[in-house]
Amino acid sequence: MKTKFAFWDVDHTLLRGDSMLLFLWYGLRKKPLTAYRIAVVLWRTLCYKFGLITAEQAKAAFFYAVNGFSDSDLEHFFDTQLRTRIYQDAYEELRRLKMEGFRILLVSASPYAYLKFFKKLPEVDFVIGTELMRKNGCYVPLIQGLNCKGEEKVERIRRYLEDKCQTIDFENSCAYSDSLSDLPMFRLVRNRYLVNGQHPELEARQWDNVKTPYLHAGKIYMVLSAFLTATGQLFWKWGWDAISYFALGFLCYGGGAFFMIRSLSLEKLSVAYPLMCLSYFFALGYGYWILHEPITWDRFLAVVLMGIGVCLISYER
Repeated sequence: MKTKFAFWDVDHTLLRGDSMLLFLWYGLRKKPLTAYRIAVVLWRTLCYKFGLITAEQAKAAFFYAVNGFSDSDLEHFFDTQLRTRIYQDAYEELRRLKMEGFRILLVSASPYAYLKFFKKLPEVDFVIGTELMRKNGCYVPLIQGLNCKGEEKVERIRRYLEDKCQTIDFENSCAYSDSLSDLPMFRLVRNRYLVNGQHPELEARQWDNVKTPYLHAGKIYMVLSAFLTATGQLFWKWGWDAISYFALGFLCYGGGAFFMIRSLSLEKLSVAYPLMCLSYFFALGYGYWILHEPITWDRFLAVVLMGIGVCLISYER
């Protein structure tokens, strides 16, 4: 039986922000004594960037807090952190599609452990996400199977269709995502909407009705992270003469990591992360005013050009 489907990505598409980073932030607030795990998260992320570990191994580090969370804790996370961040425009689109008879599936690379609570929304028919392992009835921070991204999303959708004995009405179905990694999912339907972005093969949709009092809060957090990172490096330079400066350096780095996580939970990675280059500005200032290091014209020009590049990359209409 052919059915009209509406496939939706979640992070930065239905939600304002990244649910994975929001969960990391939520876990740190619930269990502040586990802050040392940030070092593990950063290390695994770095290893993944250099191709030393898989995406599944890197992502598992972000979910360490799930080890002690019950379903009621995960539902509380959904109610307080996710549900409140749904784009108003996106929710109105969901309601319209539901009224027009679409079957709505949320398909995300984020964990099903907390995404499943999106089924509390009357518009959502089914949720597909990355599966976490369970031991003794509780979730553990290990990914079961493959990360639900790219072609894997299509595979999960096909399994769902086989179980329900349904086929996609290609001409009348639609898909929404903010990421080009979802091109395989886009190709399942005729109507393809790229949220808050542009691509020649996709129709652009803009969610403008964002209910947040601080539109640039994520960028501000990243600037603070850059400042603390440069300050930590200054303390480490002094650490050769006084061991206490090493501790202050680590403290600044830890604070910078907190602000970075908070920033990335609010902003797109491509918008927020380039602002970390501002640490070069702070380092140059520390070198000149505190360490009395000279600023040559070529160094000054290089930093100015870098600043212009950061502004152009991080600017978003």
